[in-house]
Amino acid sequence: PEAYTLTPDEYIHVEVQADTGGTPVVTSHLASVTALVIKNNDTTNYVKATWRSAEYDGSAVKDNQLRIAAGGLIVTTDFTAANSLILTANTAACECEVFIIGT
Repeated sequence: PEAYTLTPDEYIHVEVQADTGGTPVVTSHLASVTALVIKNNDTTNYVKATWRSAEYDGSAVKDNQLRIAAGGLIVTTDFTAANSLILTANTAACECEVFIIGT
């Protein structure tokens, strides 16, 4: 196998209010993403994160969804930068922090 050669040179940190109808976080200005971190700063409600990743065989895409508990966070490396991240609050708007590391 070839050694890991991707060298991240951009770091983005945004604070987002996730609404119950879904709030997009545009990431298409990046060529690729090395890591995505989402922190739910709300103390009561969960936030659903939806993002797209490539299938293992590279021929199809897959939408991923994960609930982030109140006060919780997720970290993933499986994220396609060309598609927006969507954050959807459960019952009321939630403040979230999004960290994106990429090129």
